[in-house]
Amino acid sequence: MVSNPRFQMAIPTLFLAALACSGDPTGSGNPDGVAAVVTSPSIALGAEIPVVLQNRSTRVLTVGPLGCSAALERHDPATGEWQRLVSLRSCINHQTRVGQGSNFGFNVPSPDATGRYRVFFSASPDGGAVVDVRSNTFEVT
Repeated sequence: MVSNPRFQMAIPTLFLAALACSGDPTGSGNPDGVAAVVTSPSIALGAEIPVVLQNRSTRVLTVGPLGCSAALERHDPATGEWQRLVSLRSCINHQTRVGQGSNFGFNVPSPDATGRYRVFFSASPDGGAVVDVRSNTFEVT
């Protein structure tokens, strides 16, 4: 696993300030210090979903390729359950390493229906077991 800084994106200070207003991630399974934050509470149908992986853990994380391996979970208001949507998007299989105290921004394709969603993906902390990470919820309108 090679760390390539070319794949890591710098997040401007103003963008990080906006993240502070977007709320904490919800859902079970988020390891301490690792969060996925969708930067807008409402996304237009068809628009890509901007997500920032925040690594405040004590380990380097290996993830990816997040743009196509991250999945969406849709909330079913009738049952209260979250249903994982299957994505058939293909991409180049590269991995990204996100250091302690670092952020990594990526986009997830929009679903094909309106509703309440969250982003789901797995991360591998160095020396640890794979962990599931879920974002804060957001509406696709």
